[in-house]
Amino acid sequence: MTAKSLILFHVNPLYGLKASDFLNDTTNSVFQIVLQEGHFELKNLIDKTEENKPFVSSSFDGVLAAAHTVVISDSMFTENSFLIETENFLREGLPSLVKYYEAGGNVMVHCAEGVYEIGNLLSASFGTKWQLGAIESTKCIPTSKGLELLGIEPFEAYLSGKVHFMKTSPDEGIVAYNMYKNKEEFFNENDLDPDEPEDDAEESWQRYLQQYEHQHAVAFYKGGNGMIIWNGDRGQNTEMQGVFMKLLQLSSKE
Repeated sequence: MTAKSLILFHVNPLYGLKASDFLNDTTNSVFQIVLQEGHFELKNLIDKTEENKPFVSSSFDGVLAAAHTVVISDSMFTENSFLIETENFLREGLPSLVKYYEAGGNVMVHCAEGVYEIGNLLSASFGTKWQLGAIESTKCIPTSKGLELLGIEPFEAYLSGKVHFMKTSPDEGIVAYNMYKNKEEFFNENDLDPDEPEDDAEESWQRYLQQYEHQHAVAFYKGGNGMIIWNGDRGQNTEMQGVFMKLLQLSSKE
């Protein structure tokens, strides 16, 4: 397989990693895109060089064509970002990113800002049919699909920093909200008696399922040739560093 580049789009290397940590048989360079008014800076984080590129779709097309994966902030998909002006990107850059994905490129969207409408925005651009769900610091576990895809061991980790969970189909989840195993455990932990009408135990259980079932801190979607990955670990918890690196390995080989 020909080695290609990794692009960090309006994000720094995540999880305390250095750019050189990403280099391997499939990743020969790491670039960071920084948006400016009228142009964007393309920084080579390995050899410490940079160049300015015109803020037009053809510039984005050329940069993306040499990449196997783009890691991009959720801020870039909304016109109402509190962190960055996105109007020019939405006009010139997003169509290039969608075209890159449709041609087989991989896009990892990292929750940096916490854009409430991100599920709808990704669905509109990439066809994911996702919805942003719970926003909580809580325990998470890998799904059976996640264990299979990433080749990791089961774990349970408390993720702080308000994880932004995405509600997806069951087979798209990689790291999930750690739910009660069954209704009996739910009843016991919440002091609910199913034989006491005033407890509304069964209704509480159904509400719990509706709220938290199929909520994923990390999810993926393959529509056509490319892959979309959602990383809702806003706090960049150290327990998730290994998952993040495995995701990059997975996407670089797709």
